[in-house]
Amino acid sequence: MQIDDCPVCDPVRRITEQLLVRKFHIVQQQVSDPHFKQVYLYLSGPKTADLPAAPGTVKVENKYICDCHWSTVEYDFDH
Repeated sequence: MQIDDCPVCDPVRRITEQLLVRKFHIVQQQVSDPHFKQVYLYLSGPKTADLPAAPGTVKVENKYICDCHWSTVEYDFDH
């Protein structure tokens, strides 16, 4: 997985894939800092109690932040 030619780390790739399987969709994606390979993804999807665990990330409220690049996967529920 890449965003604008910037490779996405495994923890962010895994959590994004898990959310996509749960019927979330990517609303926004961007490279926050190309030098550090830091990316930001914003996903939206159905409200579910079955949010995935994500090794290599820290979950803070509605965000997963990876330990390696401080990349962020933020999510929200469809309204």
